[in-house]
Amino acid sequence: MSATVLLLIGTWPALLFSSENNKDFPLQVHIVARGRVKDNPIFIDGVMFGPFRDSYTVRIDGDPRELTMMPYSMRFPKGFHVGDYNGHWNTNGSLEIQCLDEKGKLVHWRFLSRGERLLPPETTPK
Repeated sequence: MSATVLLLIGTWPALLFSSENNKDFPLQVHIVARGRVKDNPIFIDGVMFGPFRDSYTVRIDGDPRELTMMPYSMRFPKGFHVGDYNGHWNTNGSLEIQCLDEKGKLVHWRFLSRGERLLPPETTPK
């Protein structure tokens, strides 16, 4: 069996669980790019964290904007990549996305918006 087939078989239970929860995460979220942005450094016990953090370029089906978002937490999954995810907006304005972590477990991650730009009409995700 090829590695792709084994990967699909291994993630099938999580994908089934994910599809059952799509009503709670109705947005189709597309992470189209990953980058680094300069951020204010954070000092914890005299150790500096930063001044750079990961940022993500996000498009959401039906939304005419392209968003620049940053993870809400400094602890972030290493297995999070450019791709398509399910998500929803929280009442505090953060975007919550569900994805699989590096162990194949379904997890939820919050993002905060740091910027936006309007997309040309022909490039807006349907």
